[in-house]
Amino acid sequence: MGNPEGEARPGTRVPGLVVFDLDATLWVPEMYELWGGAPWRVQGLGRALSSKGEEVRLMGASRETLEELRTSATFADTALAFASRTTEVEAASALVDVMQVAEGVPMSACGQRGTFAEIFPGRKTKHLANLRERTGIPYERMLFLDNEYSNVRDVGALGVASLHTPYGITREAWEEGLALFAQRAGKRAARASA
Repeated sequence: MGNPEGEARPGTRVPGLVVFDLDATLWVPEMYELWGGAPWRVQGLGRALSSKGEEVRLMGASRETLEELRTSATFADTALAFASRTTEVEAASALVDVMQVAEGVPMSACGQRGTFAEIFPGRKTKHLANLRERTGIPYERMLFLDNEYSNVRDVGALGVASLHTPYGITREAWEEGLALFAQRAGKRAARASA
């Protein structure tokens, strides 16, 4: 199945772990804006209602991107993670397990090499450190996407390929993130062979 300990195949330019923020990166509205939370009710692909009837929906190309991670052979050795600083931990965690990207397939089932979640208030650097420990995947094999620039800056300082996505996950942002990761991987490979 996947490579152990996040080891890259020689010359690979695909992340071993893709990490998404949740609020205003994958879905809207943000959890703190809601009166309700779990239990969530599925309202079709990429849509769910809170216990108070408020709709949360996947934004932009989020659903298609998660489905690509789940089904494309390109990502057979890629794990998926969600990292959120929300104070609404229960609501966000439950929604990840309910929000569908395909019929009967929740967000939490989209990583071909596993799906992980780090959802708690605090610095994103702690979320990523926990993910590195849990997955065995080193920072340089990760791609991180977030709508908050300060998170991108902090996580980028760890050596993670990090992309600011102020409009959430669009097709352009996803492709830019993959290109950024590939470029960094190519530079590492060139230095290693020099």
